[in-house]
Amino acid sequence: MRHPLLRKYGKLIDFIGQVLGEDYELALFDLKSEGYPLIMVAGGLNSGRPLGTPLAGGTAESRARAPRERTPGS
Repeated sequence: MRHPLLRKYGKLIDFIGQVLGEDYELALFDLKSEGYPLIMVAGGLNSGRPLGTPLAGGTAESRARAPRERTPGS
């Protein structure tokens, strides 16, 4: 992993994955690297995503700028 803090998060993801078991998949993405690659998966490997897969849905900035759907009454 790239940053020492990511190693700590990796240990946390691994622990939570063991606690939750195979029915859950936890994914850790590096949000400081271009494309936000997947750097660790724990728990059940339900999605089959390989390491290095970019975060789905584009960048955080593009999601923040995207218009939000309005629901009735909002």
